[in-house]
Amino acid sequence: MRIDLILENLTAVTVDDGHPEARRIGIHQGRIVALDDDLDGVSAHWTTDLGGACVVPGFVDAHNHMTGYGLGLDELDLSSPPMASLDDVYAAVAERANDVPEGGWIIGSGYDQNKIGAHPHREALDRAAPGRNVWLRHTSGHMCVVNSAVLELTGHPVGHAGAGGRRGGTRAGRHVHRPAAGAGAGPGQGPRLPVPGGHPGGGDRQRVRPVPVNRRTQSGAPFAPEEAVSPLQALRAYTLGAAYAGFEEHKKGSITPGKLADLAVLSADPTTTDPEGIRDIDVLQTYVGGVPTP
Repeated sequence: MRIDLILENLTAVTVDDGHPEARRIGIHQGRIVALDDDLDGVSAHWTTDLGGACVVPGFVDAHNHMTGYGLGLDELDLSSPPMASLDDVYAAVAERANDVPEGGWIIGSGYDQNKIGAHPHREALDRAAPGRNVWLRHTSGHMCVVNSAVLELTGHPVGHAGAGGRRGGTRAGRHVHRPAAGAGAGPGQGPRLPVPGGHPGGGDRQRVRPVPVNRRTQSGAPFAPEEAVSPLQALRAYTLGAAYAGFEEHKKGSITPGKLADLAVLSADPTTTDPEGIRDIDVLQTYVGGVPTP
């Protein structure tokens, strides 16, 4: 039999309990057809030596906000950095007001009261953008502040009745949190596109994201380490678990014969690398349906 492609000289973490590791992967017509010894005697149109790199199933994004991301490209960026204070936020709103006609909207996103000192105040927003409607979304996406003009449009009283009115109508959602380890790092883990900084690991190149394994605060302190999962659990969550969440575990999420040849080639094995070094693992190549992507 002559197949399309054989990838060799690799270490694959397959996320398949029946065949957890592999050294060769055979691909034909976009799907994985065989691993390791089952490729003995099989030829291919192309053979690629991966130089000992680690191969894992293609990462599956189980949770993203693509529409919101697209809409947000035209919004006022209030994230920190560059915003370091409330005055920075007000100045940015005032600058945008110069380009917005009276009665128009100024929409911003990404402010974090923990980093700028407090939530933006309705009256300060009124002064920064008189005659405009101002709506600023919190970095969590579950809270916002608005100015008086927006409150009037929505029929809310604009008086000084309570902190909520003074602040400009802040609304917040509450979340039920279940420890990831207790939940088995189950289906649905995902990077929640977009990730600040562009690529999943930040910086100017693609890297592996170690969030469930060693989450850190902005200062670098461990965050809820008792809820951390192992690197293998995290990998499973971002591959097979996420595919399961999308009802696609039958065709993706693990390096298993019969499944789509969606693969990520990494500079190191995230399941054996020291957790502090996971963020430095580079994505060397990806394959979608057996085809290398640029």
